[in-house]
Amino acid sequence: MLAEKSHKYYTDEWVRAKEKDLQELQKQKDAAVYSDINDDFMISVAVWCLETSFAEREVPGLGKLVPLERRRTAVERGWCSTDQVETIKSAWCPLPYPNGL
Repeated sequence: MLAEKSHKYYTDEWVRAKEKDLQELQKQKDAAVYSDINDDFMISVAVWCLETSFAEREVPGLGKLVPLERRRTAVERGWCSTDQVETIKSAWCPLPYPNGL
């Protein structure tokens, strides 16, 4: 039951869109010659959105399964390598970048 809810949470269209936004922001920051406070701010906003969304849907026990689903999905979609996947500790932390693939 919880595994199904975890999968359902992580396949939510809004969550996927926020993940894509976060990934794009991280790529822009990595490509920038100079660090921009705006990049850091936008990344923190995307992280906050994911964290808030997860908190609103919290079900006891789901907090342990969603990060596992996020790890699986991140590797499956090429967002990070299998070597980097262990750095994903929550349902909302920035993903490791660059992906090294």
